Parts: sequence; structure tokens; C-alpha cells
Amino acid sequence: MHFRFLNGMDCPDWLLAEMAEFSHLSALKFKTLCTIASLSLQEGRKEMNEAETAKYTGQGGVAKEAALRLFFTVRLVLEKAAKAGCSSKDLGMELEQLGVPSEHANQLSKVYAGCYEKLRAKLLAEAPKEPSLHIDRVYEDGSHVNLESTVDGKTEKRTLKMAPPLFSFLLTELDRAAKRIDAYERQPEKTEPES
Repeated sequence: MHFRFLNGMDCPDWLLAEMAEFSHLSALKFKTLCTIASLSLQEGRKEMNEAETAKYTGQGGVAKEAALRLFFTVRLVLEKAAKAGCSSKDLGMELEQLGVPSEHANQLSKVYAGCYEKLRAKLLAEAPKEPSLHIDRVYEDGSHVNLESTVDGKTEKRTLKMAPPLFSFLLTELDRAAKRIDAYERQPEKTEPES
């Protein structure tokens, strides 16, 4: 089975096992966990701070190790859903299909809907980007094609030698990539997940 919040992929067994643990939490503990995970993603933190850990593990006897595992599970679900552009309604339905209790799935969907815009903007801004490469000149030198380039507008020049068949393949692949990017850029951007 494929899930929108996992970008059309099947749910791995380890994630299913971790989500099964949600049912052991009270609705209030799960809401707290969802809020903590959402805030950590929006603030760019990788872990719960001491105050959050104490708030979550206290008054209910949740072990610290279990709390951290569940925190990372909720965080992963929120992150994957935001990257996939999944609607909060779809997220809730898919979580229920995976055995998450209805009340917990609804709670996670509400937190997700509330943070979707900020979360998506944060994740897109953090996507790794390579420096831009500008090809200044292409010329043949005997049995090779040479590409002279600059990186990020710097004056430092770099030369890359390649065989003509490889150069032809490179041009074909770049053309295909440019067409895909162009088609993607023409699609209207989603501003909010549907509820």
C-alpha cells in the first residue's frame, strides 16, 4: 500500500512498530508530544530540550528512551508529510489505516494543519543546494570536448575534459532535466493542505 504522507511509498515495518506505540499514550500526552515535535521542526532543533523532556516524561511515567523514540516518530511523520505536500485530511486517514487510534490521528492532523506553512517553508529553505555552475566556453581539442566553467560567478576557471559520446549524453540528460524543472515550475503551488 502506498501513502501520500510518505510521498507515495509503502510504510516501513519499523515505522509501523513505532506508530503502534502511540496507542499507549493518553490523548493529552500525545497532544503534548505532537506540539513538541512540531516546534522542534519549526525551530530547526533535532531533539527535545530538557524542559520538554521533563514535561513529557513526568506525571505519566513514560520512560525517557520511549519518549525520545516516539518524539522522533512523530517528528518524522510531520516532516515527511510536509515534504510530500500531503493534506491534513489525507494524513489523518492514512494514519488510521496504519492502526493509529482515531483520536491520536486527528490530533496529529490538527497540529500538522496548524504548522504546515511554516514547516514547509523551513524544510524547503534547508534543502541542500550545490553552487551554480556556469559554462563559459565549449571547445574540441583532438579527441576530447573541453568545458571551461566558473562556479558561483568567481573568476576561478575550471576545465573539464570528456569524450564526445559522454558530452552528447550529458547534453541529453541536461535537456531532460530542464524540461522536468520547467514542467514543475508551471504547476500552481499549494499554499495550504486541505482539511
